[in-house]
Amino acid sequence: MKLLLTACATVVLGDVPNHCLMRDVAGMWTFEQGPAVDEGHYPSCGHTFPNTAEALLTLDVHQIVPPATKSDLKVNLTETVVVRDGQRRLLAVDEHGNEGFWTMVFDTAMEVRIANRSFYAPFLFSELPGQVGQNGDRMAHIAEAKGTRGGGRIPFQGDIYTCHCDATSSGWWSLGAAPAYPSSRGCFFGRRDGAVRQVDVLRGPGKDGEENVVVDDRDVHAENQHDYDFGLVQAHSQTLPKHFDWKMEMLKHAPPGTVDPLTDQDSQGACGSCYAFAATTALAMRFRIAIWKKHSKFVPVDLSWRGGTRCSPQT
Repeated sequence: MKLLLTACATVVLGDVPNHCLMRDVAGMWTFEQGPAVDEGHYPSCGHTFPNTAEALLTLDVHQIVPPATKSDLKVNLTETVVVRDGQRRLLAVDEHGNEGFWTMVFDTAMEVRIANRSFYAPFLFSELPGQVGQNGDRMAHIAEAKGTRGGGRIPFQGDIYTCHCDATSSGWWSLGAAPAYPSSRGCFFGRRDGAVRQVDVLRGPGKDGEENVVVDDRDVHAENQHDYDFGLVQAHSQTLPKHFDWKMEMLKHAPPGTVDPLTDQDSQGACGSCYAFAATTALAMRFRIAIWKKHSKFVPVDLSWRGGTRCSPQT
């Protein structure tokens, strides 16, 4: 089930003024779903492509999902990490007991997949009284955030926006193999109702007989969340080199004079899509390391960040 829309943009305006962390978003949510829309493609749900700050500020979720036509679904987005099908995932449980998964999309949106239905929505942001937002505004223009949890974060420096980590703007839901069923998609928005409620996950056979293992069911907001064995860490650190750089290690095996610009700083300009730059650079380096380990050869794999931004409703 693909949630990213297929409308591609030729002009990218970049990030929007959102910044939420997983610990802020986890908790009990109510998803208010509109009826299925038979348009032969994903409905716009009030968005423009690419999304801009000005367009998102004009969205009225109650017009996009009228109260008279909506249906509610309560979903607990937990902080429990489970291993399913060989992958670590954050557990989501709906009011009917169905289990699924959820994830953050950068720091601006979330995606939930549960009971054969997918939900994707960006978080809500609004202007402070007397302030007027404009296209191109981003995290640097956020003055405050609502619904955040835990300390240790850098204070916001802006003076224009409130970022709401306990509410979404309008988003999309799809059911089953949506591309094959034009009527199985629609719009929704979400509101967080309360804090995380711990979910007990039994150790035992999962899908196809695979063991369903709880990897981490701690309350990550507890003050003692970093209860590490520092003695063990220090013992291991004595055997590690003081400095190691995969890039420099591989260049030792490259022809003399080889220059690798992979980790040089890039100017994003008006794009602002740091998630695409970071993800593609990290993936390219993983490919290089894998090739070097297997073949002892330096291969300058380079991936384009444009593929990750061209068809994203976030850019």
